[in-house]
Amino acid sequence: MLLALGVFAFGLRLFVVEAVREPCLREAEAVEEGDCYQFGGDTQYVAVQAERLVAGDGFVDATKVIYPVGDPTDPGAAHPPGFTLWLALLRLLGADSVAAWRAAMCALGGMSVVLVALAAGRLADRVGVQPILASALAGVAAAVDPLLWSREVDLLVEGVTIPVTAAFILVCLAYAERRTLRRAAIVGAVVGLAWLLRSEQIALLALIAPLFFAVPRSDAVPRSDMSVRRRFAHFAIAAAVAAAPMTAWILRNWRAFGMPLVSNNGGTALLLGACDGTFSGEDFGWYLWECLDSAPTDPSGDEAANDRRRGRVALDYLKENAGRVPWVVAARVGRHWALYRVGHTIRSEALLEWHGWTPTRLGVAALWLRLPFAVGGIALCRKRRVPVSPLVAPVVVSTVAAALFIPLWRFRTPADVALLVSASVCVAALIGRVMRRHPDMPKDESGVSPR
Repeated sequence: MLLALGVFAFGLRLFVVEAVREPCLREAEAVEEGDCYQFGGDTQYVAVQAERLVAGDGFVDATKVIYPVGDPTDPGAAHPPGFTLWLALLRLLGADSVAAWRAAMCALGGMSVVLVALAAGRLADRVGVQPILASALAGVAAAVDPLLWSREVDLLVEGVTIPVTAAFILVCLAYAERRTLRRAAIVGAVVGLAWLLRSEQIALLALIAPLFFAVPRSDAVPRSDMSVRRRFAHFAIAAAVAAAPMTAWILRNWRAFGMPLVSNNGGTALLLGACDGTFSGEDFGWYLWECLDSAPTDPSGDEAANDRRRGRVALDYLKENAGRVPWVVAARVGRHWALYRVGHTIRSEALLEWHGWTPTRLGVAALWLRLPFAVGGIALCRKRRVPVSPLVAPVVVSTVAAALFIPLWRFRTPADVALLVSASVCVAALIGRVMRRHPDMPKDESGVSPR
């Protein structure tokens, strides 16, 4: 079943690439029509950086290569290195075009669907729901979900976060079942991989601290097996393993820019949502490129210095408008979850973010359909004393990032994965309840009715 789901998902994504998100025939067509795929933005930066990395130039400031301005060999760190390394690997394997990268992402999407199905099955087994049913539901949903396939076929870093998030849920559940140092290290490794892809994902480790420090309430985990000292040791090893992949990158940036940092994008992201246009009017709670005009920078200059300048200007603006900040934050969260100014956000996502009308509109419908069942799945986990932090953590990270910076829907992708897993388990439980009330309810292999 899992293999069939993976193959189906791969085929569906290839179809979307050819028939729904085909490449634009002319520049700016995506902004005008919203029906085609346009290569650019963050993905173009990463792709150019990957090309120069394979050529032996290291992680360069790709902006100076694309436009071109300044010295094209200057160091760059606008994003964490994970997606650059992924595209560089594809180049080394012979995939050196946008079409080839999108095909590779489609294949990765097929594997992602399998991992999502496995995560749902494992969670269902823990809460006493038929795991095969939950896996099937999650796999089918993940295969057709526009919130997932749109990130993959549009060649976004969030497409790579999908399998990582599913793996995160899997390894956390495995650790909750059997708390060993090895499994703690695996949890840390997956968090570290997520951090390599998106800066904010390191917060996952803090949010799943209950996995390590809470007293086990399950009879399957003897309390005597987890002394306070062992809990701290497990958390420490998870943290150390999570930090290990990023350490070399941070040290490299320290040497290149004179300070330890993960990316040179925080100040820019903060300023994009900190100006009069985003604190009032039609774009209230959204972001505007015009906000960057308040902090003119030299595109040929130092990338880190430019970002720090933008960050200072943004903080000054926030201090001057402190009374409006809570309302803007609330609006950002509302937009992030498609609960506030939905029409304006859909248009902005479809045209200004180049995500297209079809994926964006379908994505809103998928989110609204999923949310109540996802909440039900989390409630079921709490009732059955199954840890909910692996499901809640991606949601919290996504929401906080939107509140602090900008509420782009693609930033919500890890949360969408977690909610899909939770919703699938809830729906499987509801189906099981209906079957129990039916006199001809089928039995499982042991002959016992599902719980």
